[in-house]
Amino acid sequence: MSSGTSRDFTAHFSQKPCSLPPGKQPYDIRDIAIAGDDHVYVWYIDGTVSSGTSTDLDKYRAPYPYSIPNQVKPAHDWMQWYRSMTVAHLLTHSAGFVRSGDTWGAVTMFDLDEDEDNLSYEYYEEVHKYILRTQKLKFSPGSQYSYSNHGMGLVGHLVETAANQPFHEYATDNILKPAVVSNSTTGIIPYLKTVSAFDSAAHHYNEDGTIRTEDLTATNNVRVTLSAGGWTSSAGDLVKLLLATDQVTNHSDVLQPSTLQKMEKPYWNNILHRGLGWGVSQKADGSIKVSHGGDRGESAAFMAKFLPDYQSNDGLDLGGINIAICANIDFPGGSSSLGSLANDIVKRVATADINANFDIWGGL
Repeated sequence: MSSGTSRDFTAHFSQKPCSLPPGKQPYDIRDIAIAGDDHVYVWYIDGTVSSGTSTDLDKYRAPYPYSIPNQVKPAHDWMQWYRSMTVAHLLTHSAGFVRSGDTWGAVTMFDLDEDEDNLSYEYYEEVHKYILRTQKLKFSPGSQYSYSNHGMGLVGHLVETAANQPFHEYATDNILKPAVVSNSTTGIIPYLKTVSAFDSAAHHYNEDGTIRTEDLTATNNVRVTLSAGGWTSSAGDLVKLLLATDQVTNHSDVLQPSTLQKMEKPYWNNILHRGLGWGVSQKADGSIKVSHGGDRGESAAFMAKFLPDYQSNDGLDLGGINIAICANIDFPGGSSSLGSLANDIVKRVATADINANFDIWGGL
């Protein structure tokens, strides 16, 4: 601990040893009150308080429960906000979280190895725990939209807890294998980037269109199997996944029709562009296009489904068309550029004289 002023935290002294009660960490502290005689009360996030000095926080009394008078109301009812949160809020990016986690905060809180390669992936669970312990929700669940990989990542942890199985195994066994032949070399598989397997990671487009190369180091080798990013696939296999979730009656789908219908419509009346995991574009006539894109710096992907009766702004019938595009090199715009390309391609498909059963890959 240190002592100083509001302008210099170490004006009086610094790096003085301080002991916490057994089992407590600095991030467990909710509030501190210090008297002139160095009598200190410390409140913790688990609903306990200890009494001691600035160097021995439980010198006089070990942590004991405390309560807040009923007439004292918190400025924000964070607990009620959390209680009202549902999986649907997480899947529609409307839970109150913002963007991703704080890796270095998690390293400090949980005393993790700072030399571990790709900290944000190796310690993904701890990153989520850090956010839940330290950051308030930005808005009440369901009231606004803010894209959050953290919120989506929590869904993966919920699946693991409910299924008692790692997320990537559950997703592979129940969704991906039935939809796509998925094994160690083909299909949609957990992301594993190595120098030999993903050479594209070393090649990047500059803004002027030229290509720069970078050496792959240990910190570039990522093992990711998460619900917010973490899979690698070909465009063909993404199309197979789309076909296995298209609700066309001449073949079976991997999800129940009721599940697909919930996923593919705006879920909240005041958040018009999010389904359960999908981005949703709904026209005035009620027709819907769902899409999602992803970027990993050295690669990008985009996929979209044009649901029945969806028409382009110039009157083309795009209903029933599914499209997936993958790029294995970094370029300006990433998945947003692929989305624009996808719109151009489906318009060409809609006007082309091609048999509906034509297969350019010969076996898709």
